[in-house]
Amino acid sequence: MEEPTRIILWDFDGTLAYKPGLWSGTLMKVLDMYVPDHKINISQIKPYLQKGFPWHKSDESHHHLSTPESWWLQVEGVIANAYRAVGVSQELSGELARLVHQHVILSNHVPELPQIVEQLGLNQLIWNCISSAAIGYKKPHPEAFKIALSAFNNLSSVWMVGDSLEADVFGAQKMNIPAILVHSAHSEDVKYYASTLNDVITIIEDQTGAPHAG
Repeated sequence: MEEPTRIILWDFDGTLAYKPGLWSGTLMKVLDMYVPDHKINISQIKPYLQKGFPWHKSDESHHHLSTPESWWLQVEGVIANAYRAVGVSQELSGELARLVHQHVILSNHVPELPQIVEQLGLNQLIWNCISSAAIGYKKPHPEAFKIALSAFNNLSSVWMVGDSLEADVFGAQKMNIPAILVHSAHSEDVKYYASTLNDVITIIEDQTGAPHAG
């Protein structure tokens, strides 16, 4: 699997824990971010996500998909096919499919956070899940951010999204990572604020640009 060059670090509690939409919603969010002038709605893309995923064949073994690389290769194919089915070009469909899972959770949380994320179904949308209890450092400690980024090389874009001014925003800023505060009261100390997760997409798109459909 190709290593991402652009990632977003997500807080969990108060930020992602109640996020609706899952697969179809996430595909739409990526589409909104990178093809803002599209005319596609979620009802059009949902039917193409009803088969093809590993869990759609629960009576079959999936040992051949036991590594992240093989699992995501299968899933990216389903996602790319869904994008193509609603009119996205073949080249852009593959690019958007890879972007769907380039997200990392970095949260001050319990050791069982990865299991919680899995039970919520979010693990299929997340590249990695990092809990402070597992790494020994809590945000805003610089080491927490360093550990979250240590698995990636040649990153061209990193953002932090969270509901804590001190842990998420100020912690990230000390590491020269732009941060977006969500769901919390804000002040003039906050450069980027999103009242909803949809607004996060708009902010990142405005600041980083987006690829155009070919």
